[in-house]
Amino acid sequence: MPFSKTRKLAKHSSGATAANKVPVSSLDAEIHMVILTWALARWLLARQTFDPADPKPANAHLHQAYSLLAYLTQPDTLMLPASPHLELSAPFVHSLLFAIHGSMHLLVLYKSLVLPNTYSSHLVSTSISPPLLATIATFAAQSFVSASSTLSPDLSEWTADAAAYSNAYAHMCLALAAYKQRKVGDAIARLNAANETLKGISSSSHLKQPISALGTQITQLLNAYSAENSSISFQQVPSTESILPMLPSGRVAVIAPAPWQPPAVNAATGQHTATTDYY
Repeated sequence: MPFSKTRKLAKHSSGATAANKVPVSSLDAEIHMVILTWALARWLLARQTFDPADPKPANAHLHQAYSLLAYLTQPDTLMLPASPHLELSAPFVHSLLFAIHGSMHLLVLYKSLVLPNTYSSHLVSTSISPPLLATIATFAAQSFVSASSTLSPDLSEWTADAAAYSNAYAHMCLALAAYKQRKVGDAIARLNAANETLKGISSSSHLKQPISALGTQITQLLNAYSAENSSISFQQVPSTESILPMLPSGRVAVIAPAPWQPPAVNAATGQHTATTDYY
């Protein structure tokens, strides 16, 4: 039943007694719970269907999930900050928005992680330079950190792991950039920082596969750069502690989608007239 028609029936049903009337706010809450469930299902589908060779389906799920959640934050949806349902609270929905927007940037990182040549100064699967990818990775990490405050323990653990992965990725990209400038010692320090960051991720993480792939690339680069430094460059390697906090400002690479809008309703028939692929 279209949303506007549901509300009209709730407000103007003259045959209902006072005891049987359902508050409009309760109907709104139920509608919002359906939309929330719908969005979470899309997010789950994105995580389950991602393929580096074809990231478009996963990206579409993430965009749809974001649009649905963004709808819940609009003033005219009666989304109250002090909702009696935690799942419908504004801070919770905003945390999910941060997590999903970060996930959009995570897709950019995943599909760029191909390094057949350990001496390569660029991630050969993409035209994005390592310094730019580092800023994208940093933005993803910042989004996941912002998301963790009001999420459940399971989701908070996932966002913490995703943030660590993104920061490790940023360090690896900066190592590639440093090596291109012949700063082999700095490149090694960046890779050491990347390894240290990955150590903080749970061994049971849902990101096990991408973490393993990133760890393999970091190890390959570290072995190659260390061998060169010990035989040719002889550059000093900065301490890991001094490098860890040195990350660039985050940069948005994927514009957040606009809020979803309910289908329009034909006033004469009461049926929705808009078509959308979100159903």
